[in-house]
Amino acid sequence: METSLSRLSLFTSPNNEGNSTQRSLKRWSFRLVDCTGSEYLAATDFESGVTMERLGLLAVVRGLEALDRPSHVTLANPSRVVSRGLQYGMDIWRKTGWRWERFGQMALIRNADLWQRIDVAMGYHQLVCRKLRPESAHTSLRGPHYSKRRRRRISLRDNPHLLQEAV
Repeated sequence: METSLSRLSLFTSPNNEGNSTQRSLKRWSFRLVDCTGSEYLAATDFESGVTMERLGLLAVVRGLEALDRPSHVTLANPSRVVSRGLQYGMDIWRKTGWRWERFGQMALIRNADLWQRIDVAMGYHQLVCRKLRPESAHTSLRGPHYSKRRRRRISLRDNPHLLQEAV
């Protein structure tokens, strides 16, 4: 008898924002959503003195470790380092003892402890990684300056008499 895995989406977000009193604190968060679209679990916390790469990995680790049963997880992550590491690096790093060749010598990969925790979690869960564009990339193209220029181009193209009047 085969049991079906629950399908969840894991959205992670490292964030460098902080108020003036907490400049050294950086926030990570994750959100688990089930296949019906309802929120399954969400968490946010702050870390001090860590890089954005480590924050992204920490959010993935905490999200995967929060699951209480094996699941099929689709990871939506804005970090290129995390998505490429999951797609291309995990098998090689596992075989080489979590090391990679750097300037002719084998060096320990950065954040090896977190990559190893992700590897253990992948033993329980089926993980598929999807690249998620950061929100700032979407909003920067849709600001007021973009829409105003676009409106002007459309109005001149649709109404050639306006172009003649402007000249």
